Amino acid sequence: MYKHGFNLNNHLVWLIIVIILQLQPCKPQAYSAEVEWTTAVRLSDYKGYKSVSLTKYTIPDGTIEVLWDISADTLPKCPKKEVFIYIRHGSYPLVTPYNESYPENFHIEDSHYLKLTTNNVTLPYSIKMPKSGPWFLGGFLPKAQKQYLQAGLNKKNCVYGMGIRVISRYMVDIDEVSTGKLYNFVLHASKSKTIRLTVPEGTTSFSVLVESCSVNTTNTTSCPVLIAAASGHIPNVSMDTNINCTSDTCQLDYQSPFIKEWSYIRIVPYLQANDTELNVSLQVNTQNCLMEQYIVAEPVDPVDEDDNKTQIIHYKPKPAPPVTNSSCVQLQQMGRFDIMNEDFLSIFIFPDQFLYPWPNMRLFCPDTQVLLTYFDLLTERDAGGTLKVVFTTSHLYVHPVQDAKMYLCVMKSSIPSLTTVTDCPGGVSLIVNTTSETASTSKIYIPYPSGGRWYLGMKSVCYNKNKTEEKCLKLPVVLTQVFVTRCVDNKCGGKGNCQEFFSGMLLFSSCECLSDWRGYGCTDGSMAESDGTILSTMLLLTLSNAFFVPGIFLSLRRRMFVEGLVYVFTMFFSTFYHACDVNNVKYTWCMMDYGVLSFCDFYGSIMSFWVTLLAMSQLNDTVRSVFHMLGALCLALGVEYNKHGLWVFVAPALTGIVIMSISWVVQCRKRKNCYPSKWRYLKFILPGVLLAGTGLIIFAFLETDQNYKYTHSAWHVVIALSIVFLLPSRKTSKDGQDYSLVQNQQVEAVGMMSADGIDDFDEECILQPSRSRQDWNVIL
Repeated sequence: MYKHGFNLNNHLVWLIIVIILQLQPCKPQAYSAEVEWTTAVRLSDYKGYKSVSLTKYTIPDGTIEVLWDISADTLPKCPKKEVFIYIRHGSYPLVTPYNESYPENFHIEDSHYLKLTTNNVTLPYSIKMPKSGPWFLGGFLPKAQKQYLQAGLNKKNCVYGMGIRVISRYMVDIDEVSTGKLYNFVLHASKSKTIRLTVPEGTTSFSVLVESCSVNTTNTTSCPVLIAAASGHIPNVSMDTNINCTSDTCQLDYQSPFIKEWSYIRIVPYLQANDTELNVSLQVNTQNCLMEQYIVAEPVDPVDEDDNKTQIIHYKPKPAPPVTNSSCVQLQQMGRFDIMNEDFLSIFIFPDQFLYPWPNMRLFCPDTQVLLTYFDLLTERDAGGTLKVVFTTSHLYVHPVQDAKMYLCVMKSSIPSLTTVTDCPGGVSLIVNTTSETASTSKIYIPYPSGGRWYLGMKSVCYNKNKTEEKCLKLPVVLTQVFVTRCVDNKCGGKGNCQEFFSGMLLFSSCECLSDWRGYGCTDGSMAESDGTILSTMLLLTLSNAFFVPGIFLSLRRRMFVEGLVYVFTMFFSTFYHACDVNNVKYTWCMMDYGVLSFCDFYGSIMSFWVTLLAMSQLNDTVRSVFHMLGALCLALGVEYNKHGLWVFVAPALTGIVIMSISWVVQCRKRKNCYPSKWRYLKFILPGVLLAGTGLIIFAFLETDQNYKYTHSAWHVVIALSIVFLLPSRKTSKDGQDYSLVQNQQVEAVGMMSADGIDDFDEECILQPSRSRQDWNVIL
């Protein structure tokens, strides 16, 4: 599960922004509101769908207008940013801020798209005659070039928020009617009338029949009225299904109304005189499907054919239903089977066909009627997944002298009729045929599907070999499969990772794309890196750790085994961390859990700084061992608390520098001379400090997601090489005690011995005048 990291400062800033957004006045409107709802959400830079901040609002039935009053804000002196906003009815909006493409066979429902700028800019957006039910709004900031600044180095702690106020105006004067009954209305010239009804289960269409229409004046013979109908919302007379009655009787037919939801009929008079009235008598009739258990195929024992010994399974139908005049036959509801009780991992099956090893989903598809079934999706449980429908047939399931084409219409809340199943208006159409020697399959993916009832309507059309339509001699067999999955078949095409995320209380699945692949299923490679670039990135980040080898060799040669062990640890885990951190599935190799590798990489890097500074300090073995253990314990705590924090780097570095400086001052006072020598400063300490400082500047200020492979590899190189210059020479005695100062000429004489291999002499290795050459070899 994805979780946002907690930062107290950010949360205090966010609380201030929420208060500002809640108290900010909205633009006054010209109408009075009946329902008002206010909220505020935090905005994030776009890094895929996981960055979208979602909120939900339910629009009541009978709403004639909804106003989304949206404002975005941030703290003073923070830069202005654009805000992308998507609004969709029924489920989470699909966002494509940079024109990302979708995978094949995807059905995309349009969302309302808005854009505004932060800093007290209010954007009112009105939707006329909106559909009732849940509406979802998603907002986010543009994609920002990421700079890998350590936490605490940011100059501005900028947090962005969005305030949302929804104002709905709904109609209260709505009469409810029933089907099959005659109703009489009196309409005034300047006032329309709206009525609503719910159609029963199995309704494929309804008709509004105006049986009589008269005006209370004698000089008018026509019926000046317009009738419009819509399901789920009050009809817009200029956009929805309508008819202009020109006589005292007329009829409006409305196909595929919503089942178990309100359907609305609006009657608009257009009388010239304001004092006239219109008398209307109308009746609503419905056309329904027959409820029947029908034509579920049953397998017959397989038989072998020809020499290929191929097993072909034949099917026979159950007893046919009685002959009726119904244009469609409805099967039972498809049952839901949740796999391992996981989110977004379900299949839908016919309840009486759960046969081992697979449920039998094969159906005989009629050519004179529409075969119907349905299943239910839950908004809270399924909206964050992907609905997948697969439709399959084969030439083995039709008469040898015929070919067939089968249609599947998938509709939300509506039933396809005999006249609409092939075109599937308002739904998704799948078509298969038997002209190929192999199985014909059509599939569709519906990302973030709306909750509610979904209907499947199937119908076949048979042709002879001359392509002439005729009655089917043998009903074709189709296989219909319905799934709810994460992402795209629970994966992201090998270019990303499918994960689950929360936005508030809303759960959804989304792909985290790698190597700049984009889109819902990581199938848009227009901005993706090539395999050569990815491979070079991986090699740079891993092989650059080889520059630790000189420092490891030198520390072991000088018998600094603790330091050498830490450098080996750092090199090993940095190499395998970057091998696991490669932004591509093809070249990623994780020897253990990513979190463990990440911890060890940061811990080893900071520990290397610590032991190097202690090695440069003049301490006896007891004190040095205490500081080693104290640093190991404190750094483990700090890295685990916040490995990206500024102080987890600064605190040990400052502490080590203070310890080293104090020890050097003490040595200077004892020796009454500068410690270390100027010679040591110029040839070793100064180059080492310059390398380490360059690495820290690169690491803290210069790294971005564009140059990361170069800058971070350079950081590996300069930090590893700085160890070679900063490591001190070997101790002068086994007990770690300092020797007395030698005379200047003795030091110079010893310095001349560099030709004999004594090249790492330092003033911390102060020798007695009587020490022999054999003692020198032991020391070195």
